[in-house]
Amino acid sequence: MKTIYISERVFLFIKWGSICLTTFLVVFYPIDYFTSTRSLSFNVALPVDRLMPYCGSMFYVYAAALLLPFFVPLLAACPGAIKAWGRKMVVAILVSGIIFLIFPVYNDRGIAGAAATDFSALMVIIAGKHNFLPSLHVSLSLITLKACWRKSHVLLQAWLVSLAILMIASTLLTWQHYFADVIAAIVVFVSIEVAFKRKPTWRQ
Repeated sequence: MKTIYISERVFLFIKWGSICLTTFLVVFYPIDYFTSTRSLSFNVALPVDRLMPYCGSMFYVYAAALLLPFFVPLLAACPGAIKAWGRKMVVAILVSGIIFLIFPVYNDRGIAGAAATDFSALMVIIAGKHNFLPSLHVSLSLITLKACWRKSHVLLQAWLVSLAILMIASTLLTWQHYFADVIAAIVVFVSIEVAFKRKPTWRQ
């Protein structure tokens, strides 16, 4: 029975991980390219953004977000939580894609700052150069960490909260996002969590 249980988790993770990756590739990069051809863009920088120092070493934390999904099959409370995680990720990508199209945001600092090292420049290529608000980096990280949440595990909760703070800080300290991008990502995350809580059938 335990082997079957583990196999189900692995199967669901591969299935939904593949769906999420495909959705991301189909939505994110074409919109990122399309935005590069548009003259319309909005500047959402706040005075506090100009005070944020650049920390190139935080790009390693920024990149670590790519590893977070692999915790889901290990830490999710049940197989159903893995399904819910996948569906939330897809919804977040689609909703963010619509916002990217309606409200393209300009960020000159991220590209300039990332030119410092080959690794940071590579991360900018992977993360895109134009899709900023909301920060998918933040919203998808929060959805993934929430999928690993256990009510009775205090140490796990503390670790997940610490990771969330680090992920958010990494987007700001690498100049990849402004505060407005992060706030918008948190709004997307909370909205999706509330929507799925009110519609239990979406989690099945």
